[in-house]
Amino acid sequence: MKLNPLHVKIAGLLEGRLFRIPEYQRAYSWTSRQRKDLFGDIEEAFRSGREHFMATLVALAKEKETRLIGVDEFKTVELVDGQQRVTTLIILMKAIEKALDNDDAAQAKVRRELGELLVKGDDHSLILLQTNHDASQVFTNYIRKGLVEEGFAKTAADQNLVEAARDCELFVSKWLARGSTIFELLVTIRNKLTIIYHEISDEATVYRVFEVLNSRGLDVKWIDKLKSQLMALIFEHVEGGTRDEAVSEMQDIWRGIYRSLETSTRIGDEALRFAGAWASDARPNRIPSEADSTALLTSKAGTQLRTIAEVGHELDAVVQANLRLFRDPRLRAVTRIVHARFVAAAILLRKFDKKTEQELLGKWERATFRIYELASRDSRHKVGEYIRLGYEIYRNNLGGGKN
Repeated sequence: MKLNPLHVKIAGLLEGRLFRIPEYQRAYSWTSRQRKDLFGDIEEAFRSGREHFMATLVALAKEKETRLIGVDEFKTVELVDGQQRVTTLIILMKAIEKALDNDDAAQAKVRRELGELLVKGDDHSLILLQTNHDASQVFTNYIRKGLVEEGFAKTAADQNLVEAARDCELFVSKWLARGSTIFELLVTIRNKLTIIYHEISDEATVYRVFEVLNSRGLDVKWIDKLKSQLMALIFEHVEGGTRDEAVSEMQDIWRGIYRSLETSTRIGDEALRFAGAWASDARPNRIPSEADSTALLTSKAGTQLRTIAEVGHELDAVVQANLRLFRDPRLRAVTRIVHARFVAAAILLRKFDKKTEQELLGKWERATFRIYELASRDSRHKVGEYIRLGYEIYRNNLGGGKN
């Protein structure tokens, strides 16, 4: 399929579109560091007076996904890449709307226009961006009502949204305190910030474009890259009606993974590395990096639907095992050593009967406590032994390897 990327300003991007983030995508995970970089882009564009290129966005535009609101027609697109940036920009625009003075005629007019951009005037008060994993409606309430409901944040993603609203409002207040006007800020965002925008109607192409664009060391989580690569493999190698079923299954897998990771993104990164170690054909001496793990799991997925699905399900199982360790105060208290957790996760994933599992975890706990607590060994101690043991437990090969 021929691609036709558009170089557009933020004003053009937001015109005539409604954005949706599917539940099989990551929840909002930007921290103050990434938001600070975005604010720096805005300040640089204002100082220079020139257009400032920010990023590349990729969206899936399914046919007939349009909505008529009043006399205006809006195209609904699913954000595949760039949802963190778009979410933050929309929160920032709400912060600007709140700062506009209703007693000033010019500002009141712009405030109404901005409000109509962010919340469409249909029966359901549809907002410009329908986000995902917003368990406490933090994003929705902020965009509709301007309320930052910090006490209602249930998950890490909810708290990230609360902090984003707080950071954006602080940025606006600092902008005004320096003597620049609210109009200058809004004009800079809408007309000086630019992106390369890929709007693609073919879902198979979407994931290949995402994979290519994000193979260049950009700030994208490796677990997200793995998801895109598995989806691309399905579109490339699975034919007919089976493909639709496979896509639906994979989306369900990732919906579950991202919901499970709402409490901690670190768990997902570690689970990816653990799954990569167990995907290796050779017994490893260390836990591979996220990049190497993604490569190992993609290779293991191959081209058959069965193996592609297996990789997704196995990663989900590793995430659940890591969450169980994280949520158990006693197990979590034993050690903060990653290779020790690797062995404990392997025990959980082997699905021993309850009695055997408890016996093995008890032995793991006592040995680990003696090594790292009583003997005060640091994280460099017995790395290889733990990794090899965890690999053999998971692979059901305790008698087949040489120590």
